[in-house]
Amino acid sequence: MSRGQKISTGSLALETSYFARMASSFGGGQWQDPGVGFVGFRFNSGAGIQYGWARVRMAGSDKNNAFKLIDYAYADPGERIRAGQKSDNEMVTDEGSLGWLAAGAVGLLAWRKSRSRTAS
Repeated sequence: MSRGQKISTGSLALETSYFARMASSFGGGQWQDPGVGFVGFRFNSGAGIQYGWARVRMAGSDKNNAFKLIDYAYADPGERIRAGQKSDNEMVTDEGSLGWLAAGAVGLLAWRKSRSRTAS
């Protein structure tokens, strides 16, 4: 899966398996090459289908298809997400939990800066 690709319309091979099993057991070509790539996933925790992505660094077939999880994100039920997307305003215009998470991080940073100025 490439950066910016819609997860809900992408190829989600073996949706019922986790990507570690795909990487080590099924031997697909993309899992044997070393490098960084995206894995799309979907799940249902009871509130509806949710989509997400994980960025992984593959070691390659000569290193037993080992991988390292770099980062990941997922959206709430009904929200859209693209591979590599970490906030609503990054690639998708709908408001949702990713946007609130980003807004909270900005607010926390501003609060910490104002607090450090008053402590000096």
